[in-house]
Amino acid sequence: MRQSPGAPCAHAKQFFLTTFAVMLGVAFLSGTLALRASMSETFSNLTSSTVTSDLYAQGPKIAGSSSTRRRPSPSTAP
Repeated sequence: MRQSPGAPCAHAKQFFLTTFAVMLGVAFLSGTLALRASMSETFSNLTSSTVTSDLYAQGPKIAGSSSTRRRPSPSTAP
């Protein structure tokens, strides 16, 4: 079997590009996992330090409505 004069160079180039593609993929995957872990830890620390009790939100009063009248919650409705 005869090879053309450029065949060994072509195989080396293909090997180099394949190796580079694998290394680049591993680098992106590692970076993504590290970023996810860092963001998860930051979010956990943020929420654990700020959420220590219940939070109640109240909107502005609407004209003509009574503040003593409440709608029944779905769990207590007949």
